[in-house]
Parts: sequence; C-alpha cells; structure tokens
Amino acid sequence: MKYYIYPLRFLTPIHFGNVATGGSLEKVTISYSSDILFSAICNELAHQPTMLMKLKEALESQTLKLSALFPYYKNRSDWELYLPKPIFNVQREIAITDYERTKELATKLKKIKKTAYVRTSVLSNGESKKIDLAALESAEGRQFGTTILTERVNKRHDVSEPYFVGGYRFVANAGLYTVVGFEDEELKLLFDQLIELLGLSGIGGKRSSGYGKFELVREAMEVIISKSSSKDIKALYRLLEASEALNASTYMAISAIAPQKLELDIVRTGYYQLIKRSGFVQSPEVSYAIKRNSCYLLAEGSCFGKPLKGRLITMNIDGIPHAIYRNGIGLFVGVNYD
Repeated sequence: MKYYIYPLRFLTPIHFGNVATGGSLEKVTISYSSDILFSAICNELAHQPTMLMKLKEALESQTLKLSALFPYYKNRSDWELYLPKPIFNVQREIAITDYERTKELATKLKKIKKTAYVRTSVLSNGESKKIDLAALESAEGRQFGTTILTERVNKRHDVSEPYFVGGYRFVANAGLYTVVGFEDEELKLLFDQLIELLGLSGIGGKRSSGYGKFELVREAMEVIISKSSSKDIKALYRLLEASEALNASTYMAISAIAPQKLELDIVRTGYYQLIKRSGFVQSPEVSYAIKRNSCYLLAEGSCFGKPLKGRLITMNIDGIPHAIYRNGIGLFVGVNYD
C-alpha cells in the first residue's frame, strides 16, 4: 500500500465543535477525526450512490485507509508534521527537593498532559522522555493559529438575540493534513477529486457562513524516503512501515476506531480514550435534521499491543431513506515507546 499526505491550506476560519466541552458555539478545537472526515466525503457523494458504494467497499476491504486531520507547519522547505501524543501509562516521578523546584516540575507535567500533538520525528525515536520534552516545547512554542470570536445576531424571534461563534484561524504556513493509503491508482484519482470538491464546500460547522474552506497546498506527497524529504516525512514513513511490518512494540491509532468483537481482548490490554458521537443527521432526501443514536469510538492516539482492523458502522435511521456510515476502520503507526 502507498501512503500519501494531503496538506490542506484553510482559506477561511474553521469551526470544529467538541462535544466533550459541551458543544457550545463559542468553543472550538482543531481536532477533526477520521470518522467525521469520511462522513463529510460521503456527503459530497450523496447524489452519486455508485461512487459512494465504491468508496465504502474500498474502506471495508482496507484498500483505502484514512487518518484524522493533524496539524502541520511549513518552515521554509521543511515540513513539520504532528501526530497525537500517545495515550500511554508512563510513571513520571517528581523528585521532591524544595517547594519552588517541585512546583516547577508539577507545572511542566500539567502542560505535558494538556498537549495534544508531538512531531513525527520525535515520535519515531520512541523515547518517552524526549516525547515529553517535545510535547512541552509544542505547548510553549509552536502556535498553529489563533482562536477568534465573532458576534452574530439571531433574528428569528421578535426580539433580536446576540450570540457568539468561535473559530480558529491558521497562520500562513500552518494547516491540517491527512494520511491516506491506496492499493490502486484509480482509487487515488477518485479521492483527489473528492478532496478538491470538499475544499469548495468546506468542513466543520458554520459552513453556510463561509467557514472551513480549504485548498491543497500542493499535489499529495507520496510518503517515501528521499534526500529531498524533510525529517518528519521520513519519520512518518518509518512509523507507517513499522506498523505494516508488525515491527513495533506499540501500535498507535491515527484514526478513530470501532473495534470488532474479536478485538476486545486487545483493547482491554491497551491504553485508550473514548470519544462520543451524537447529534443530528442531515440528508438531501429530507428537509430537516433528524436525531440519531449515539455511538462511541476509540480516539486517535490510543495505543495497543497489536493493530486493530476496526469496522465500518452502518446506521439505519427512521426518516432517512438511506444508510448513514461512520468510519471506524483502523490506521496505525508503529511506535517503540519505552
């Protein structure tokens, strides 16, 4: 399987909500999971059921693999690629000497815990201490953009009611990228067209207000080792290669996963976080949104002793004449995390 990265340059602010923080309009995140990305792509194919079925079958047969969106920063000719900080149980002891020193170390550990991403070149090294330091540098150093707050007015009632919408605006050299694996070239050509169409429509919330529109920075870059590749691209290749060859002590998910029943024993011995998916479904076939049942997935960054295949969740909802798909197929990188 050949892997490509698709770097997205956002032309407008994004509005990615977070159910974990209450889902209010003011709060935003830059996290965009693989299951949500696949749903957005399916929405683009709503009027082309044959192509939609082709994409669904490719995902289920694992001739297509799709990661979540992760941040990147282009520093001149060098690509800084970030992946989730591993969800792993590492004992970190604080040597108690004096009050000020202990307070300083405790503050650093809190910052490390809150940091969501780490560079691929550090992750491929696999040393927990270096990953912690890189996470700390990310928290204190690299900024991918700024949070903005826009005032709006609700005029649907007799009395106008002001409200605020949160957004995130990336800096000029930053954005989000996804890792996509293909078994055949024809499938890649289809995906290239879909990602361009998706950029015109936008992703995330408040798209009717112009949020979430993007373009590809350049043609999708094949993740290969070459002299011209940045160290993060080389590291990403090594991480993917280690997973494919089953040559790692730990396998970290870079996609959201819905494990199969036979894989639950692997899940029990791993380290993971659950993410809740709930809300409403919109369809071109109906004129209103319909509430759907909630489901739970394993979050990106979850770590296991073996990679999970996962499964595609199919939802049949009363009032919607077609099935709703939620991507829970696994994509992993191999990390020798001590």
